Amino acid sequence: MFSFILFISCGPKENIPTAPPVGWHQEEGWKHSCYHPPDYASLSDSVRMEARETSLTEMLSQWRGDKADGISFNAETIEEIEITLLGLPKRIEQTSQENLIECKQSAQNSGSWSSWVNALPSKLNADQCYSSRDTIFDYLNIEQSWERSFPVCPGDKITVAGEAGHRYKITEDGPWINVAGDLDKSTQGNRDFPCHLEGCFAGMLIIKYVHENGVEEIIPIGQSKKVSIPIKGSISYSINDDAFYDNEWYSSDGLIDHTPIRLIPE
Repeated sequence: MFSFILFISCGPKENIPTAPPVGWHQEEGWKHSCYHPPDYASLSDSVRMEARETSLTEMLSQWRGDKADGISFNAETIEEIEITLLGLPKRIEQTSQENLIECKQSAQNSGSWSSWVNALPSKLNADQCYSSRDTIFDYLNIEQSWERSFPVCPGDKITVAGEAGHRYKITEDGPWINVAGDLDKSTQGNRDFPCHLEGCFAGMLIIKYVHENGVEEIIPIGQSKKVSIPIKGSISYSINDDAFYDNEWYSSDGLIDHTPIRLIPE
């Protein structure tokens, strides 16, 4: 009788990939731990919302120095980021993923995590735009140009109005005028004045519309005009004048005129 011994040869063990860590994790050689966000796309809607909240809480705790691991960033910047992300919760996902990259670099003595954090408020708000939904009341300043600036957003329609019952003059021997300007003195083509297009008159109410890319438009207003905003930017107002030192408000019986200005959004 013969005995047979059967040898079964097994090939090398298959390496099963390790699932990426979720939560706080520190590799060997790292000087501090990092928060690893989950794979948000694999989560249900309700769990995904909870995961965003958890990621934000954990990121903020490390940035504020709560983990006592030597990490601490500017408190005002952190507050600004928190407010922005609470209003834009979907952006927590990308922010937490980018934060992990920055944290890993920092843990291995490379990168500039603090620079990334400091730039976050501007980055998060780059495509956001906030303008007033309420009417803005102010007074015209005839002694200084472009005194105030207000943000405007694409699609805004704003009526800029100045009360015509208040008067001033822009030269010592000039006439008393209101926000319509001196209708006998057109400044069209006169580049000594900020408003030198058709419809521009000396001393009239004007606005400066500055696009976010730095392009400036000077728009004649007069007593009232509706302005449509195609590009994110800001507007400020002034009178159309080439010098402000000799300007004077009309006064009578001790009462000095001061022209009210209104910015009325639709």
